[in-house]
Amino acid sequence: MTDSQSKKKTLVIKFGGRTLADGTCIADNARKVARIATLNRVVVIVSAMGDETSRLISLTHEITGGQPTPQDTVNVAAYGEMKSATLFATALEAQGCRASAIIPTDETWPVIVSENRKEALSLEKINEDRRLTIHEKESRERLNAGVVKLLDDGITPVICGFLAKDPAGNLTTLGRGGSDTTAFLIGKLLDAEEVIIVTDTEGIMKADPRAVENPEKLSYISTDQLDSMARSGALVLHPHSLEHKTPDMRARVVHFRDEEITEGGTLIEGFLRATLRSTPFALSLISVVGEESIEDPGLISHLTACLADAGITFHGLAVTHGYMGIFVPEQQGDKAYHEIHNRLQAEASFKSLALRRNVARITISSPKFQDQPGILAHIAKLLSEHDINVIDLITLQGDVAVYVDWSEREVTIQLLRRLAVSARLDEVIAGR
Repeated sequence: MTDSQSKKKTLVIKFGGRTLADGTCIADNARKVARIATLNRVVVIVSAMGDETSRLISLTHEITGGQPTPQDTVNVAAYGEMKSATLFATALEAQGCRASAIIPTDETWPVIVSENRKEALSLEKINEDRRLTIHEKESRERLNAGVVKLLDDGITPVICGFLAKDPAGNLTTLGRGGSDTTAFLIGKLLDAEEVIIVTDTEGIMKADPRAVENPEKLSYISTDQLDSMARSGALVLHPHSLEHKTPDMRARVVHFRDEEITEGGTLIEGFLRATLRSTPFALSLISVVGEESIEDPGLISHLTACLADAGITFHGLAVTHGYMGIFVPEQQGDKAYHEIHNRLQAEASFKSLALRRNVARITISSPKFQDQPGILAHIAKLLSEHDINVIDLITLQGDVAVYVDWSEREVTIQLLRRLAVSARLDEVIAGR
């Protein structure tokens, strides 16, 4: 590696399928990358062209009478990314930029994973949630043996997104939408300064542009906020991709029509980390017991409205068959109790109201929880073994809020911190 090569920044640039819809798009994107590569070490990640993956999977279903094996769908779908990588590398060469397509048949193919459950690829163009174990040590070794050597020689690697191999050398994938994961994983393993996701939108929007006319573009968004969007179904980035964004890595989403794809778009700030938080004040739990109609959403909205009008804030809401639990600040407990009683006393389904004081809420959050079956059982077992009574437990995506007596707050925090360490979470921050 020359001195000039060592001083260059490493960028990973990923192109989505719609940005590679035809030869004109590929040639134009290659022209931009070739210019960027004169000043930077660039690794390109490509999806299959347009809707090629869906077409290939549909074709696999057609020729097998609708009964393809999981390996059938992988083997056929892989041709989409391999075609894209070969064409993009060819286009770079035509621009005077030395390039090499990296495909799974290469000896140093760098993405090694184990799939915990083999299943056929989805026919839908979605972000699939597949149970994968990424072998980072072996992937990094292969990356150093192949891709890094190319970069040191001034050659731009073009890597197939979405595809992977298992430790035995069998072809597999990261699931539909997995090219985003490829980009951030390669970026992490290379210690890249920036990952750029090139797509067919101007950046990350406040709403889906296919559903809402002219939604506003965000100039920046936090990794946590984007992760919540992705896990809620927004087809922005694959949810698992952000797990590989490091603290020092810049990331942005830009439109493929932009001439300067290293600028503009939406900047993604921060990185995903496990958090452990607790309210610094005690809560009161108001328990509403009634008949089935207590679950009436109209009644819930009326109660929340009446508390809001009284200036009372919520810190949790649990609703089950004939029961509603409302958590409010301890100092507002009596006021909330009377407001709710006044609102419910005329309701035929209402049976009783109870007030419990001195409740603590501790929330442990991590996107990894969604890929760890039994995490709630682990939490319940851990607290039970230490004679801690769980008043309530509320979950949403990667958040688990545990409610215990205030006197048991500190020991619960320490136990959940221990659980986070045993679950191999990257970082836990306790906010008191």
